[in-house]
Amino acid sequence: LDITPIKSLQRNLENALLERNEFIQQIDSVKQFYESVLNHTPSEIAVIDANAKVLFVNNHWRENESAWSKLNGQSLLQIAQNNLSEFDSIRNLIYKLNTAMAQNSLLQFEEERASGGGSSTSILRNILPYSNEAGLLEYLVVSGTEITELKQIQIDLESKNEELNKINSELDKFVYSVSHDLRSPLLSIKGI
Repeated sequence: LDITPIKSLQRNLENALLERNEFIQQIDSVKQFYESVLNHTPSEIAVIDANAKVLFVNNHWRENESAWSKLNGQSLLQIAQNNLSEFDSIRNLIYKLNTAMAQNSLLQFEEERASGGGSSTSILRNILPYSNEAGLLEYLVVSGTEITELKQIQIDLESKNEELNKINSELDKFVYSVSHDLRSPLLSIKGI
C-alpha cells in the first residue's frame, strides 16, 4: 500500500500548522506591543465596540475610574447598572458615543470628575469612531486627558485680562481727565 500521498498531506498539514502558529505568535506580539503602548500612555484610553461593549481599558483609566477596573467584555449598560454611583457619567458617555457614531467624526467634550477632598478634576474626552473598509463602524476609541491645570491657567488668564481691561479703562479716563484739565490753561497761555 503506497502511503506517499498521505505522508505528503501530513507534511503539508504540519507546515500549515507551523505557519498558523507563527502567524498567531506574530499577532500576539503585535497585540502585546499595542497594549503596552496604550497602557503606558498618560491618557485614559478605552476601546468600545459598536454595541457599547468594552473591549479594552488601559491602566491609567482603571486607576482613575474605580468602576472601570474589571470591565473587559461588559457592556456600558451593565457597568452603569452595577455601579449606580457612576450611572449618570456612564449614561452621558453613552449619549456622547451615540452622537459620535451618528456624526461619524471625532467628538470632543469636557467632563468634570469628583476627586478626593471635595475637589474636582477636569477631563478632556475624545471619541473617535473607527470604521472598516466597507464603512461599517467597528470600534469607538475613547480617550481622556486631565486638563485641570490648564483650566486653572485659563481662569487665571481670564482674571488677569479682566484686571488689565479695568486698568486700561482707568488709564484712558486719567489721560482724558489730564488732557481736559491741561487744555484750558494752555489755551489761556496761548491767548496771552
